[in-house]
Amino acid sequence: MASLSTSFALQLMRAGASAANLTWPLNGRIFRERLEIDPNCSLWASKTPGYRPRPALKGAIHADLAIIGGGFTGVSAAYYVSKRFPNRRVVLLEAAALANGASGRNGGMMLNWVNGFEDAPPELAARIYRTTSAGIEALCRLIEEHHLSVDYRRDGTVAIYTSPARAEAAHA
Repeated sequence: MASLSTSFALQLMRAGASAANLTWPLNGRIFRERLEIDPNCSLWASKTPGYRPRPALKGAIHADLAIIGGGFTGVSAAYYVSKRFPNRRVVLLEAAALANGASGRNGGMMLNWVNGFEDAPPELAARIYRTTSAGIEALCRLIEEHHLSVDYRRDGTVAIYTSPARAEAAHA
């Protein structure tokens, strides 16, 4: 398991959004009805000094690729497409702020496993492990490449069992 400081998510999001050049809130501009967006600020955003979403989009813009959503998936897509195709205009559109939803409401852990596959065949288990481990390595490279000031460390995992039977089953 890798553990991250409270500012990691926002710094990573900002790095990805910078590569895509643009991040604009859309709330109230595209949709007739107001989007219900949780007004609470995530812990990561509250610990990232100086981050402010850009003003709402005004007027028309042109893009080769428009990505909707500034969570991990959207920012990652914007970052990697911009890096691979530097002459393409990639626009990242976000309704509120980067990592405002589930991407900013996490425990700050990167795990090399996916729950629900405990009984997977060995080939699938190995594939899941390789894939999730590659994702962790990619994030480590981004931290180094962009000199992100984060408290990143690899320090293992903790498995908690709620009953003796579950603990015995896990170690069988």
